[in-house]
Amino acid sequence: MPVYFKCKICGEKHPSPVAFTKESFDSSTIFAQTFKCPKTGQAAKYDLIDLFWEDKGKDRI
Repeated sequence: MPVYFKCKICGEKHPSPVAFTKESFDSSTIFAQTFKCPKTGQAAKYDLIDLFWEDKGKDRI
């Protein structure tokens, strides 16, 4: 399942630039990582709480 983030710049959902397996996601300590908005190129900081799995059209953490 792919991991996404809700962009703080444009408000849309984008794939995480960091690749995860379920195990690595569950044990991750992502804090203040900078991701660029693919639409605008502007950057914002994200924490693990800002990321989510998408499974069959449903968002879940």
